[in-house]
Amino acid sequence: MFPPASRPINYAPVETMNASKIATPEGRAKMQDAVDDLIEFYVRAGRPWGIIHAVSNKYRDFLLTESRWRGIMVSTPDDHAKNVEKGEASVLVAANLTEGWDGRDNLCRFVIMPKVPFPNLGDKRTKIRMEEDPRSFDHRALVAVVQGAGRGVRHTEDYADTWILDGAWNMLYKKRKSWLPQSFTDAYHHSVERPTI
Repeated sequence: MFPPASRPINYAPVETMNASKIATPEGRAKMQDAVDDLIEFYVRAGRPWGIIHAVSNKYRDFLLTESRWRGIMVSTPDDHAKNVEKGEASVLVAANLTEGWDGRDNLCRFVIMPKVPFPNLGDKRTKIRMEEDPRSFDHRALVAVVQGAGRGVRHTEDYADTWILDGAWNMLYKKRKSWLPQSFTDAYHHSVERPTI
């Protein structure tokens, strides 16, 4: 198991993000400012490499175009890897990389989750799973958060910070924290302050 101190998972609520908030520039603005401030912190700290789990293609595209750091943002792992290899600042903004991406070493020094990755209620498979077991909705969201937080620490000497910013996490955590693996809770910090610039 990787040392908890090298992979802090921080819940630092900004506001609750939902479809109606994401739909308007005004609704996205507060979260965008918080995301951009975190990126600036890591750029200034000399660790300008990370991933933002955007949950959907639509929200990913908003982040890519509205961020004041859009000049260092990319949407594909290959472009991100090339930038990092050249020593350039790079933030990977992805809709579906909570699993299957190896963000070892400088590929990922921070993970930002502006939106809890709840399953899509418009998806037929999600509805079928919920009919079979209503708890599946929360379970799938927790699995995505745990997996997403794990993208940045891939070996014992690796390190990365994770930031969960969506206020919706608070209710899910309080309701289902007993479902979380020990490896997550060992590194977890509830309701912390984001670093100041």
